[in-house]
Amino acid sequence: MRMKTAGPPPKRDTRLALQLALRRLARVNGYSKVTVEALCREACVGRSTFYTHYAGKEALKAAAVARHALGDVEETDVRATLVGLFRHAQTRAEDWTRSPADDGRGIALQAIQDALAQRLQAQMQGDREERLSASRFAASGVIALLQRWLDRGASSPDIEAARALRLVERVVG
Repeated sequence: MRMKTAGPPPKRDTRLALQLALRRLARVNGYSKVTVEALCREACVGRSTFYTHYAGKEALKAAAVARHALGDVEETDVRATLVGLFRHAQTRAEDWTRSPADDGRGIALQAIQDALAQRLQAQMQGDREERLSASRFAASGVIALLQRWLDRGASSPDIEAARALRLVERVVG
């Protein structure tokens, strides 16, 4: 009887495999030292497959961060999204304090901010430009709260999420 050998992940799992590979490699080597070649090796995919799914390492990080930080919460539930975000951040607080500020932090925060702004905008009514502006403003405020909270030790994620929700409600109505 032949043993099944490890091969590439099924097509539907390729994005997840790449995201998990990035997380594993970044923890070991630091984000700045992770290469596309190493990601492909770790995820058992070819370079062309990588570039079919992502424009580059930064796009992969943005997708991975947004997926893991905002989770699979119903996109219409802003409160649950914020609670999930702060709880996720609390589990990653050690990585935040351990990693240098330039080691992918900016990409991660921008990805979370963009994904959150999209979720907020979808909940708003009115002129498209006004919704875009207000959702981006609210999301940037949430990110500022998140950064400050992480820098101060990341305790009580539910309380901080409630503060973020109040900020969002003031901005987007």
